[in-house]
Amino acid sequence: MKPPVPEPVPEPAASPGLPLPMMPQYAQTREESVALLKLVIAEMSQHDAPFNPATFAVFYEHLAGINPRLTEAVQQAKQVEPRLKPHTLAHLFREHVAPADELATDTVRKDFQRVMSDVAASASRTGKSARAYGTQLADLSKALEEQDAASPAASLSPHLSEVAGGTAHMQTVVAELESSVAQSQEQIVQLREALERSRVEAVTDALSRLRNRKGFDEALREALASQNAQGLTPCLVILDIDHFKRVNDTHGHPVGDTVIETLGQTLARVANGPNMVAARIGGEEFAVLMRASTATQAKQLAEVICSLVRATKIRKRGTQEVIASITVSAGVAARRPGDDGASLIAAADAALYRAKQSGRDRVAVA
Repeated sequence: MKPPVPEPVPEPAASPGLPLPMMPQYAQTREESVALLKLVIAEMSQHDAPFNPATFAVFYEHLAGINPRLTEAVQQAKQVEPRLKPHTLAHLFREHVAPADELATDTVRKDFQRVMSDVAASASRTGKSARAYGTQLADLSKALEEQDAASPAASLSPHLSEVAGGTAHMQTVVAELESSVAQSQEQIVQLREALERSRVEAVTDALSRLRNRKGFDEALREALASQNAQGLTPCLVILDIDHFKRVNDTHGHPVGDTVIETLGQTLARVANGPNMVAARIGGEEFAVLMRASTATQAKQLAEVICSLVRATKIRKRGTQEVIASITVSAGVAARRPGDDGASLIAAADAALYRAKQSGRDRVAVA
Protein backbone atom coordinates (compact mmCIF):
# COMPACT_ATOMS: atom_id res chain seq x y z
CA MET A 1 0.00 0.00 0.00
CA LYS A 2 1.42 3.35 -1.00
CA PRO A 3 1.92 5.87 1.79
CA PRO A 4 -0.63 8.70 1.76
CA VAL A 5 0.53 11.83 0.03
CA PRO A 6 0.35 14.67 2.54
CA GLU A 7 -1.21 17.98 1.70
CA PRO A 8 1.36 20.58 0.72
CA VAL A 9 2.44 22.70 3.63
CA PRO A 10 3.62 26.25 2.91
CA GLU A 11 7.22 27.08 3.76
CA PRO A 12 7.64 29.29 6.84
CA ALA A 13 8.28 32.88 5.89
CA ALA A 14 11.85 34.08 6.21
CA SER A 15 12.60 36.76 8.76
CA PRO A 16 12.57 40.24 7.21
CA GLY A 17 15.97 41.19 5.90
CA LEU A 18 17.47 37.71 6.31
CA PRO A 19 18.32 35.33 3.44
CA LEU A 20 16.78 31.87 3.34
CA PRO A 21 19.16 29.13 4.55
CA MET A 22 21.53 27.88 1.90
CA MET A 23 20.87 24.29 0.89
CA PRO A 24 23.81 21.87 0.81
CA GLN A 25 25.22 20.34 -2.36
CA TYR A 26 25.46 16.55 -2.81
CA ALA A 27 27.81 14.36 -4.82
CA GLN A 28 25.55 11.35 -5.49
CA THR A 29 24.92 10.30 -9.09
CA ARG A 30 21.49 10.69 -10.65
CA GLU A 31 20.77 6.96 -10.22
CA GLU A 32 21.85 7.01 -6.57
CA SER A 33 19.73 10.10 -5.96
CA VAL A 34 16.64 8.44 -7.46
CA ALA A 35 17.07 5.40 -5.21
CA LEU A 36 17.59 7.62 -2.17
CA LEU A 37 14.61 9.74 -3.12
CA LYS A 38 12.28 6.76 -2.82
CA LEU A 39 13.68 5.93 0.61
CA VAL A 40 13.46 9.54 1.75
CA ILE A 41 9.82 9.95 0.70
CA ALA A 42 8.88 6.71 2.46
CA GLU A 43 10.68 7.87 5.61
CA MET A 44 9.20 11.38 5.51
CA SER A 45 5.66 9.96 5.30
CA GLN A 46 6.17 8.34 8.71
CA HIS A 47 6.69 11.66 10.49
CA ASP A 48 4.64 14.75 11.26
CA ALA A 49 6.98 17.31 9.72
CA PRO A 50 5.95 18.98 6.45
CA PHE A 51 7.48 17.98 3.12
CA ASN A 52 9.90 20.88 2.58
CA PRO A 53 13.56 21.22 1.48
CA ALA A 54 14.91 21.30 5.05
CA THR A 55 13.07 18.10 6.04
CA PHE A 56 14.17 16.41 2.81
CA ALA A 57 17.81 17.41 3.41
CA VAL A 58 17.77 15.93 6.92
CA PHE A 59 16.44 12.53 5.81
CA TYR A 60 18.52 12.52 2.62
CA GLU A 61 21.81 12.97 4.49
CA HIS A 62 20.69 10.55 7.20
CA LEU A 63 19.72 7.76 4.80
CA ALA A 64 22.68 8.38 2.49
CA GLY A 65 25.05 7.86 5.41
CA ILE A 66 27.04 11.00 4.60
CA ASN A 67 26.50 12.81 7.91
CA PRO A 68 27.29 10.53 10.88
CA ARG A 69 26.48 13.15 13.53
CA LEU A 70 23.11 13.81 11.93
CA THR A 71 22.36 10.09 11.78
CA GLU A 72 23.15 9.74 15.49
CA ALA A 73 20.99 12.77 16.31
CA VAL A 74 18.07 11.45 14.22
CA GLN A 75 18.24 8.04 15.91
CA GLN A 76 18.29 9.65 19.35
CA ALA A 77 15.39 11.93 18.46
CA LYS A 78 13.30 9.02 17.18
CA GLN A 79 13.79 7.14 20.46
CA VAL A 80 12.14 10.05 22.28
CA GLU A 81 9.72 11.09 19.52
CA PRO A 82 8.92 8.22 17.08
CA ARG A 83 7.01 10.58 14.78
CA LEU A 84 9.32 13.56 14.48
CA LYS A 85 7.60 16.94 14.80
CA PRO A 86 8.30 20.04 12.67
CA HIS A 87 10.32 21.79 15.38
CA THR A 88 12.49 18.69 15.85
CA LEU A 89 13.29 18.44 12.14
CA ALA A 90 13.96 22.18 12.00
CA HIS A 91 16.41 21.81 14.90
CA LEU A 92 18.15 18.85 13.23
CA PHE A 93 18.53 20.87 10.03
CA ARG A 94 19.97 23.91 11.80
CA GLU A 95 22.39 21.93 13.95
CA HIS A 96 23.63 19.29 11.52
CA VAL A 97 22.83 20.22 7.91
CA ALA A 98 22.67 23.97 7.31
CA PRO A 99 26.11 25.34 6.36
CA ALA A 100 27.62 28.44 7.89
CA ASP A 101 26.34 31.77 6.63
CA GLU A 102 28.58 31.87 3.56
CA LEU A 103 26.38 34.54 1.96
CA ALA A 104 27.07 37.03 4.75
CA THR A 105 30.78 36.26 4.65
CA ASP A 106 30.89 36.66 0.88
CA THR A 107 29.07 40.01 1.11
CA VAL A 108 31.58 41.30 3.64
CA ARG A 109 34.46 40.09 1.48
CA LYS A 110 33.11 41.90 -1.60
CA ASP A 111 32.54 45.09 0.39
CA PHE A 112 36.09 44.92 1.67
CA GLN A 113 37.40 44.50 -1.86
CA ARG A 114 35.39 47.54 -2.97
CA VAL A 115 36.82 49.67 -0.16
CA MET A 116 40.36 48.62 -0.96
CA SER A 117 39.78 49.33 -4.67
CA ASP A 118 38.67 52.85 -3.79
CA VAL A 119 41.83 53.39 -1.72
CA ALA A 120 44.00 51.98 -4.51
CA ALA A 121 42.36 54.33 -7.05
CA SER A 122 42.96 57.34 -4.80
CA ALA A 123 46.56 56.32 -4.22
CA SER A 124 47.05 55.84 -7.96
CA ARG A 125 45.75 59.35 -8.67
CA THR A 126 48.05 60.73 -6.01
CA GLY A 127 50.99 58.82 -7.49
CA LYS A 128 50.39 60.21 -10.97
CA SER A 129 50.15 63.72 -9.59
CA ALA A 130 53.32 63.19 -7.58
CA ARG A 131 55.20 62.03 -10.69
CA ALA A 132 54.02 65.08 -12.62
CA TYR A 133 55.02 67.30 -9.72
CA GLY A 134 58.42 65.66 -9.66
CA THR A 135 58.86 66.41 -13.35
CA GLN A 136 58.04 70.07 -12.67
CA LEU A 137 60.60 70.23 -9.86
CA ALA A 138 63.22 68.61 -12.11
CA ASP A 139 62.55 71.21 -14.81
CA LEU A 140 62.93 73.96 -12.21
CA SER A 141 66.22 72.49 -11.03
CA LYS A 142 67.52 72.32 -14.59
CA ALA A 143 66.42 75.90 -15.20
CA LEU A 144 68.30 77.02 -12.11
CA GLU A 145 71.45 75.45 -13.50
CA GLU A 146 71.01 77.00 -16.92
CA GLN A 147 69.57 80.37 -15.93
CA ASP A 148 70.86 83.51 -17.49
CA ALA A 149 72.78 85.33 -14.78
CA ALA A 150 71.77 88.67 -16.30
CA SER A 151 68.00 88.05 -16.11
CA PRO A 152 67.21 85.25 -13.63
CA ALA A 153 63.64 86.36 -13.04
CA ALA A 154 62.74 86.18 -16.71
CA SER A 155 64.19 82.72 -17.20
CA LEU A 156 62.75 81.25 -13.98
CA SER A 157 59.30 82.83 -14.04
CA PRO A 158 57.57 80.16 -16.19
CA HIS A 159 59.02 77.35 -14.12
CA LEU A 160 58.10 79.00 -10.83
CA SER A 161 54.51 79.49 -11.99
CA GLU A 162 54.31 75.86 -13.09
CA VAL A 163 55.71 74.62 -9.76
CA ALA A 164 53.35 76.86 -7.81
CA GLY A 165 50.38 75.42 -9.71
CA GLY A 166 51.68 71.88 -9.23
CA THR A 167 52.11 72.48 -5.50
CA ALA A 168 48.51 73.61 -5.16
CA HIS A 169 47.30 70.59 -7.14
CA MET A 170 49.39 68.23 -5.02
CA GLN A 171 47.93 69.70 -1.84
CA THR A 172 44.43 69.07 -3.18
CA VAL A 173 45.20 65.52 -4.29
CA VAL A 174 46.91 64.60 -1.01
CA ALA A 175 43.96 66.01 0.95
CA GLU A 176 41.61 63.85 -1.14
CA LEU A 177 43.75 60.79 -0.46
CA GLU A 178 43.80 61.50 3.28
CA SER A 179 40.00 61.84 3.26
CA SER A 180 39.60 58.63 1.25
CA VAL A 181 41.92 56.70 3.58
CA ALA A 182 40.11 58.00 6.66
CA GLN A 183 36.73 56.97 5.25
CA SER A 184 38.13 53.59 4.22
CA GLN A 185 39.56 52.96 7.68
CA GLU A 186 36.12 53.55 9.18
CA GLN A 187 34.50 51.26 6.60
CA ILE A 188 37.11 48.57 7.20
CA VAL A 189 36.38 48.66 10.94
CA GLN A 190 32.67 48.25 10.21
CA LEU A 191 33.34 45.38 7.80
CA ARG A 192 35.62 43.66 10.30
CA GLU A 193 32.87 43.91 12.92
CA ALA A 194 30.29 42.52 10.48
CA LEU A 195 32.58 39.64 9.58
CA GLU A 196 33.17 38.88 13.26
CA ARG A 197 29.41 38.91 13.94
CA SER A 198 28.90 36.49 11.08
CA ARG A 199 31.64 34.20 12.40
CA VAL A 200 30.22 34.24 15.93
CA GLU A 201 26.68 33.56 14.74
CA ALA A 202 27.90 30.56 12.73
CA VAL A 203 29.18 28.85 15.91
CA THR A 204 26.49 30.04 18.35
CA ASP A 205 23.33 28.19 19.39
CA ALA A 206 20.40 30.57 18.94
CA LEU A 207 18.42 29.35 21.97
CA SER A 208 21.03 28.89 24.72
CA ARG A 209 23.40 31.58 23.34
CA LEU A 210 26.28 29.19 24.01
CA ARG A 211 28.50 27.68 21.34
CA ASN A 212 26.80 25.14 19.10
CA ARG A 213 28.26 21.75 18.18
CA LYS A 214 30.40 23.26 15.44
CA GLY A 215 31.84 25.84 17.83
CA PHE A 216 32.43 23.17 20.48
CA ASP A 217 34.25 20.90 18.02
CA GLU A 218 36.52 23.80 17.02
CA ALA A 219 37.37 24.54 20.65
CA LEU A 220 38.00 20.86 21.40
CA ARG A 221 40.39 20.50 18.46
CA GLU A 222 42.32 23.58 19.58
CA ALA A 223 42.49 22.33 23.18
CA LEU A 224 43.76 18.90 22.18
CA ALA A 225 46.41 20.44 19.94
CA SER A 226 47.78 22.81 22.60
CA GLN A 227 50.62 22.17 25.05
CA ASN A 228 49.71 22.31 28.74
CA ALA A 229 51.69 22.59 31.94
CA GLN A 230 52.70 19.48 33.85
CA GLY A 231 49.71 17.79 35.46
CA LEU A 232 47.11 19.71 33.43
CA THR A 233 45.15 18.35 30.49
CA PRO A 234 41.89 19.05 28.61
CA CYS A 235 38.91 17.90 30.66
CA LEU A 236 35.33 17.52 29.53
CA VAL A 237 32.04 17.73 31.41
CA ILE A 238 28.95 16.53 29.52
CA LEU A 239 25.59 17.37 31.05
CA ASP A 240 22.11 16.14 30.22
CA ILE A 241 18.82 17.59 31.51
CA ASP A 242 17.00 14.93 33.52
CA HIS A 243 13.51 13.98 32.26
CA PHE A 244 13.50 16.75 29.68
CA LYS A 245 10.85 14.98 27.61
CA ARG A 246 8.57 15.02 30.66
CA VAL A 247 9.01 18.80 30.90
CA ASN A 248 8.02 19.22 27.25
CA ASP A 249 5.10 16.81 27.53
CA THR A 250 3.80 18.39 30.75
CA HIS A 251 4.36 22.07 30.13
CA GLY A 252 4.84 22.35 26.37
CA HIS A 253 7.80 23.21 24.19
CA PRO A 254 7.84 26.93 25.07
CA VAL A 255 8.65 25.96 28.66
CA GLY A 256 11.19 23.47 27.35
CA ASP A 257 12.82 26.34 25.46
CA THR A 258 12.87 28.38 28.67
CA VAL A 259 14.65 25.50 30.41
CA ILE A 260 17.30 25.47 27.65
CA GLU A 261 17.73 29.25 27.88
CA THR A 262 17.98 29.13 31.69
CA LEU A 263 20.59 26.38 31.70
CA GLY A 264 22.51 28.28 29.03
CA GLN A 265 22.59 31.35 31.28
CA THR A 266 23.79 29.27 34.22
CA LEU A 267 26.62 27.69 32.24
CA ALA A 268 27.61 31.07 30.78
CA ARG A 269 28.04 32.41 34.33
CA VAL A 270 29.97 29.41 35.64
CA ALA A 271 32.18 28.72 32.61
CA ASN A 272 33.15 32.29 31.85
CA GLY A 273 36.92 32.13 32.16
CA PRO A 274 39.46 31.94 29.34
CA ASN A 275 40.15 28.32 30.29
CA MET A 276 36.56 27.15 29.73
CA VAL A 277 34.09 26.82 26.86
CA ALA A 278 30.39 26.06 27.38
CA ALA A 279 28.31 24.66 24.53
CA ARG A 280 24.99 23.11 23.66
CA ILE A 281 25.93 20.00 21.71
CA GLY A 282 22.51 18.35 21.37
CA GLY A 283 18.83 18.85 22.16
CA GLU A 284 19.11 18.72 25.94
CA GLU A 285 22.81 17.89 26.10
CA PHE A 286 25.45 20.45 27.06
CA ALA A 287 29.20 20.41 27.53
CA VAL A 288 31.84 22.39 29.35
CA LEU A 289 35.38 22.05 28.05
CA MET A 290 38.22 22.93 30.42
CA ARG A 291 41.27 23.49 28.24
CA ALA A 292 43.86 22.84 30.94
CA SER A 293 42.64 21.28 34.19
CA THR A 294 42.55 18.12 36.29
CA ALA A 295 39.83 15.51 36.71
CA THR A 296 39.33 16.70 40.29
CA GLN A 297 38.76 20.29 39.23
CA ALA A 298 36.41 19.19 36.45
CA LYS A 299 34.40 17.08 38.93
CA GLN A 300 34.15 20.05 41.29
CA LEU A 301 32.90 22.23 38.46
CA ALA A 302 30.29 19.62 37.49
CA GLU A 303 29.08 19.40 41.10
CA VAL A 304 28.75 23.20 41.28
CA ILE A 305 26.67 23.19 38.08
CA CYS A 306 24.43 20.40 39.37
CA SER A 307 23.90 22.32 42.60
CA LEU A 308 23.05 25.58 40.84
CA VAL A 309 20.62 23.89 38.45
CA ARG A 310 18.96 22.03 41.31
CA ALA A 311 18.20 25.36 42.98
CA THR A 312 16.88 26.96 39.78
CA LYS A 313 13.15 27.50 39.40
CA ILE A 314 11.57 27.85 35.97
CA ARG A 315 9.05 30.69 36.06
CA LYS A 316 6.25 31.60 33.71
CA ARG A 317 7.00 34.70 31.72
CA GLY A 318 4.92 37.64 32.83
CA THR A 319 3.55 36.24 36.12
CA GLN A 320 6.86 34.80 37.44
CA GLU A 321 4.89 31.80 38.70
CA VAL A 322 7.13 28.80 39.40
CA ILE A 323 6.06 26.06 37.01
CA ALA A 324 8.97 23.64 37.01
CA SER A 325 12.31 22.74 38.53
CA ILE A 326 15.02 20.75 36.82
CA THR A 327 18.16 18.77 37.53
CA VAL A 328 21.06 17.64 35.38
CA SER A 329 23.31 14.61 35.34
CA ALA A 330 26.98 14.98 34.46
CA GLY A 331 29.79 12.83 33.16
CA VAL A 332 33.41 13.94 33.58
CA ALA A 333 36.47 12.78 31.67
CA ALA A 334 40.10 13.92 31.56
CA ARG A 335 42.16 13.33 28.46
CA ARG A 336 44.26 10.20 28.65
CA PRO A 337 47.37 9.46 26.54
CA GLY A 338 46.27 8.67 23.02
CA ASP A 339 42.82 10.23 23.38
CA ASP A 340 41.43 12.21 20.48
CA GLY A 341 38.24 14.26 20.48
CA ALA A 342 35.98 11.27 19.79
CA SER A 343 37.45 9.10 22.56
CA LEU A 344 37.36 11.92 25.10
CA ILE A 345 33.68 12.56 24.30
CA ALA A 346 32.96 8.83 24.47
CA ALA A 347 34.55 8.59 27.93
CA ALA A 348 32.51 11.53 29.24
CA ASP A 349 29.35 10.07 27.65
CA ALA A 350 29.95 6.73 29.36
CA ALA A 351 30.35 8.49 32.71
CA LEU A 352 27.14 10.45 32.03
CA TYR A 353 25.31 7.19 31.36
CA ARG A 354 26.46 5.83 34.74
CA ALA A 355 25.24 9.01 36.44
CA LYS A 356 21.84 8.54 34.81
CA GLN A 357 21.70 4.86 35.75
CA SER A 358 22.64 5.68 39.35
CA GLY A 359 19.61 7.89 39.89
CA ARG A 360 20.30 11.16 38.00
CA ASP A 361 21.10 14.57 39.48
CA ARG A 362 24.67 13.50 40.15
CA VAL A 363 28.19 13.42 38.76
CA ALA A 364 30.17 10.41 37.56
CA VAL A 365 33.84 10.38 36.53
CA ALA A 366 35.33 8.25 33.76
